[in-house]
Amino acid sequence: MRKYSAEDKLRMVKLILEAKHSITSISASEGIHSTTLEEWIRNYQSMGSEAFYNKGWTKRTYAEKEIAVQEYLSGLGSLRDICKKYKISSTRTLRQWIALYNGHKKLKASGTGGSSLMTKGRKTTFEERVEIASYSISHDHNYAETSDDYTGTL
Repeated sequence: MRKYSAEDKLRMVKLILEAKHSITSISASEGIHSTTLEEWIRNYQSMGSEAFYNKGWTKRTYAEKEIAVQEYLSGLGSLRDICKKYKISSTRTLRQWIALYNGHKKLKASGTGGSSLMTKGRKTTFEERVEIASYSISHDHNYAETSDDYTGTL
């Protein structure tokens, strides 16, 4: 699978949106599936050129994820509509949230940036670990907040 630069994606999307080429013609000439091009167009329309240059995860709260899922499940839009509305870059991401929600699993807030949490501390006692776990549970399993509150304070 070929990787396309942000500039290439932007160029192709603009060619399609300016009606100089169709999705079908770009798909055939570049060897890209039409649904991929449609996703790029949708992301460009909701996020602008940043959609192609932003290389990190978008931090989302539990509430933001739940609203998007509930709107989809309530029939207020298609997967693509909800992704466009909430600037979710992929329908796959929204489908994963829906699967977690329907499986009665927790939609956790993102925002740790992939960093390891609670690794800068010291050895803790059993009682301290119980206190930390209780705090995390009572705060919607927000591990980033728990780490901020407990790193170095016990």
